[in-house]
Amino acid sequence: MELVAVDGLPVAQAAAALGMSAVAAGVRLHRARKTVRAALDRRAASVVASWKGTS
Repeated sequence: MELVAVDGLPVAQAAAALGMSAVAAGVRLHRARKTVRAALDRRAASVVASWKGTS
């Protein structure tokens, strides 16, 4: 994910650097984004709950 999101490489170039197909890299990128999104959603829910005084 870092090669694409941070370093700005296209998925195909990141895939080549990692020695995998562009399709496999795209799937891994999708899964990584999904994992990060879920973690951020959990964190946001925790913050909102703390504002409301609940856990």
